[in-house]
Order: sequence, then structure tokens, then C-alpha cells
Amino acid sequence: MNVKGTLILLASVTGLLLCSSSGCKSRTEIETGQVEHSFQNAADVERSLIQQALSEIRTKNYPSALESLNKLAQSPRLTPAQQESLRDLVLQVEEKLRESGTSQTGVNPGISPTNAPGAPVRPIR
Repeated sequence: MNVKGTLILLASVTGLLLCSSSGCKSRTEIETGQVEHSFQNAADVERSLIQQALSEIRTKNYPSALESLNKLAQSPRLTPAQQESLRDLVLQVEEKLRESGTSQTGVNPGISPTNAPGAPVRPIR
């Protein structure tokens, strides 16, 4: 192997090691940027609920995060952009719950993909 090939290999291995030790984002992490952006000018109650949910997501407490998100979904003050970003976040949290095998017992399914915010709640089967 020539020097150039060795340097490329060394750089690749170093990058992989740094990424794995520093916790690089994987595709399976929950993306919260859109919801954070859409709620930055929300009323205090809504902003408090989204911050609580985001905090629970960071600590991987997905059942509690989903409960907070469902409470937030009941707010009549949500804009269409907030509703959309909230639905996207709920989908991601629900996926994490399925991946982790965490039970959803007692969680309000009020904002599942088939239940728009403010619509009558249809149970998830």
C-alpha cells in the first residue's frame, strides 16, 4: 500500500472512531429542529409543553414525551405549521417506542397519524 492510501485509510478510521465516541447523529435519532422552530413564538402554555416533551425526548423518556405531545395537540391555538411539525415529531417518538418495545399503555393516541389535532380520537388497533 502506498503512502497516500495509508493516509486515507488512517483518516477514515480516525473519523469513524471520533464519530462513534462523540455520539454522531445516526439516522435513528429524533429530529426536533422543525418543531423547535415552529414553536419558538408560541404562547407560554404551548411553549412549556413542547419544552417538556423535548426534554423527555433527550432523556429517552418516550412515553412521557408522547403524553406531553398529546396534551399539546389538544391546544386550539396551534397553527397549521405547528400541527404539521407536531405530527412529524409524534411519528418519530412512536417509532422510537416501537423500536424500544416500550409499552404505550395509558398514552392518549390523540395525535396519531390517523388523528389530526382537535379531531375525535380514534383508538390505535
